[in-house]
Amino acid sequence: MKRGRIIKISHDLPSDCPFRNYKELKRHWKNTYGYRLPESEDGMLYYQVNFRPLGDRLYS
Repeated sequence: MKRGRIIKISHDLPSDCPFRNYKELKRHWKNTYGYRLPESEDGMLYYQVNFRPLGDRLYS
């Protein structure tokens, strides 16, 4: 696991987020990872994390 750096913390989805709303984010997590996020987004925090590449090679 790589070490990340927290860039921003907010109570709302970031404007540059690929998801338009929490429902889309929830669906993505369920379909991609099989993990069900809570029904309500009350009290939810969103963390924007930056991971630095290791070495000269980038992996996707």
